[in-house]
Amino acid sequence: MKTTNVKKRTAFFFIITTVSVFCRIHPAAAETILSDPDHISTGMEYRGVPDARVGDTFGYSRFLFGGMAEIRNESRFNQGALPNHNWRGFVFLYFNKPLSDNENKLILTSGLEHESAHPTMGLNDGNDTAYDKIYDSTYRNINMNSLLLRLTGTSGTGYALTLTGDVQLYYHSRNTPELPVNDLTWSEGISGGFEFRYPVTGDTDFFISGFDRYIFQSREKAKGNIYHDTDSGVETLYEEYPIINSTNTVSAKTGFIISNLVPSRKVSVYLGILYGNIYGFVDSREKRTVYSLGIEIFH
Repeated sequence: MKTTNVKKRTAFFFIITTVSVFCRIHPAAAETILSDPDHISTGMEYRGVPDARVGDTFGYSRFLFGGMAEIRNESRFNQGALPNHNWRGFVFLYFNKPLSDNENKLILTSGLEHESAHPTMGLNDGNDTAYDKIYDSTYRNINMNSLLLRLTGTSGTGYALTLTGDVQLYYHSRNTPELPVNDLTWSEGISGGFEFRYPVTGDTDFFISGFDRYIFQSREKAKGNIYHDTDSGVETLYEEYPIINSTNTVSAKTGFIISNLVPSRKVSVYLGILYGNIYGFVDSREKRTVYSLGIEIFH
């Protein structure tokens, strides 16, 4: 099982990196706002531990395709020069339908999304809490597949204000690596966000962006051994547990976007904050506050 997982991870990184280097087709419209954790980019981020990602988006007519691979560290485990504790992959295929005469003013987007996340190794030392125990000898992952419907509107002269709202139907999905059962089921999610950009110079914009996503708990449950924190330490309870748990993520970013440093791309230098579920390979019950500093390249 672990050998298969390594092969899948290696193939995913290779595909995303190859496409990013050799493909130069430009998307018709941005796929997300910058504070969305699923925003596609290539960059480095420091959030107390290193986080690296590689990805890009490509468009043809009204279709938009993109993907990224993200690898990061957990502060609770041993640290190296590069992130290596867990990884997350995200890909999408969207179709954009303009709803106004100006194509970028009001856009209806429908599409497919896939997200998966795995540990890169079993880190058994120092697993002192229930949330740490997802790093053990049991095969665990998250696997989220969704149908998306998004409405994006942009207004402003000189400046730009973008508002976006999503509804998602998750199918054949799970976001509970703390449940050592690989059953899949369906549920729903909603999200919304905003982004304000204001030109500082001819090549540089100031931006501030906010995002909020809520995933609803699934009706279907499965039985398994779940770790719980108690006064006497971590205990295991065999119980019925949702395959998709309710999670909430609130995030914000602010910084500067520079247009002409990289041909056909933009560069963002930013500060960020995220509260709630941090996405990726993490116990769905855990809520964190994460502060970040980063630089990224994107369309």
